Amino acid sequence: MTDVPLERFVEGFRAFNRVNSPWVHLVDRPKFDMSLAALKNLDVATVLSSHAPAIRGRIDWLLCKLASLPDMAEYVGPDQEALSEMLARMSAAA
Repeated sequence: MTDVPLERFVEGFRAFNRVNSPWVHLVDRPKFDMSLAALKNLDVATVLSSHAPAIRGRIDWLLCKLASLPDMAEYVGPDQEALSEMLARMSAAA
């Protein structure tokens, strides 16, 4: 993962996961941590993702970032009125 500066990756990683998994703050923390430990025990050298650059050799770092996700503030998306307004602005700009 050399194409993206680490701070930008973390910023995008946290934002994406906050929106993509708005339930993450509700996980059973001990079970979540056990799942991360199981991943760590696989001892992989590379993680490939559909939504992030390939990560090579920073697996412990990545697991640490994953472990922090349930600590994020709950995501509350726009209500219907705000969403309709955003869509109207996008249509007008096209």
